[in-house]
Amino acid sequence: MFPIDRLDTSLLNDTPIIQLFDSYRLVDPDTQDVFDYRNGQLVQIQDTKCYAVWCRNLPCANCTSSWAAIRNRATMKFDRLQSRTYLVISVPCDIQGRRMVLELVKDVEDSLMIHIGNKDNTTISGLLDELDTAVMTDQNTGLYNKQYFFSRLPSMLHSLVKMEERRYCGALFDIDRFKMINDQHGHLMGDEVIRYVADLFRTISQGNAIIPVRFGGDEFYLGFSGYTYEQAKDICDKICGQVGRHRFGNGTTGEFNVTLSYGLEEFDDDGAMSIAEFINRIDAKMYAAKQQSPRS
Repeated sequence: MFPIDRLDTSLLNDTPIIQLFDSYRLVDPDTQDVFDYRNGQLVQIQDTKCYAVWCRNLPCANCTSSWAAIRNRATMKFDRLQSRTYLVISVPCDIQGRRMVLELVKDVEDSLMIHIGNKDNTTISGLLDELDTAVMTDQNTGLYNKQYFFSRLPSMLHSLVKMEERRYCGALFDIDRFKMINDQHGHLMGDEVIRYVADLFRTISQGNAIIPVRFGGDEFYLGFSGYTYEQAKDICDKICGQVGRHRFGNGTTGEFNVTLSYGLEEFDDDGAMSIAEFINRIDAKMYAAKQQSPRS
């Protein structure tokens, strides 16, 4: 981090509110590299990743810089370091044709006022942990949510595929005719189906380099780190088979089976595939599989 009073005047004049903060830095949201901006030039701080300042060895689970770049709008969080609480605001910007994020940091330990309500013995650190968990996970299933996925994917692909030269595959699953399940068997039964699929994904991911995500509604994502396309496809097919064999329901609404459709794609690091294209290809394959399903 750099003292705010040394910020280049071209940035300072554009955003006078910056002076309310204590420090700043520029971050590449794809690589997590840290930069300063002096005399109209980006200056990289060698061998420094943005998460190192928080004494972490991996990108922050609540990375606001990646999320700010993806959404193209300012994003904020609170974080803790050495018993101090910091407000971090990440602002996407374009510098010399390069997508960057300006991080503004304020120590708010002595000025932060939080009303905790009827909670007893709740520390600020514990409260922030609860907030991070609520923001990054799906409350119904406990899986990571879409925000966590999009905030972590750029750094994960850069580290895994570009730096370590390992493979990465992504699969998007959709529960076939889920609306009909809700209509015919009730929303409580629909929730049971969602939880069953989520629990299955969680079980499969344990001990493996697989990250399960609930995209929302009846859509789930699995990220396969270090898996070939064929290996990932074999796991996806086994998941579909296990779900298809499970009997849901009871004597009141009747028993029924559920099927899944999925799209699978391997990230191609030849410089031609963007993250947006990667996700769009997965989505298109999932939609095509759904159209071919007899239960779609």
